[in-house]
Amino acid sequence: MEKSKYLKLRKSLIRRLERRQLEVAEFENKKLTDDGLLQYGKAIGAMYAVEDAIDDLDSLFEVAASDNEKKTH
Repeated sequence: MEKSKYLKLRKSLIRRLERRQLEVAEFENKKLTDDGLLQYGKAIGAMYAVEDAIDDLDSLFEVAASDNEKKTH
């Protein structure tokens, strides 16, 4: 994986994470109905999914970089 593509994708995911964090924060300041709790739970799930995607991307890039390093030696 090219470093420039990795950085572009990571930046995009971080922006998405920031939006999800804002969404969660909005719910935290409200008194929630049952439907609100469901939406809050979905927002938290989406936030964690993006965090996991960032972690997976970082791991994938580290493995790819390690493989490339082995091939050049």
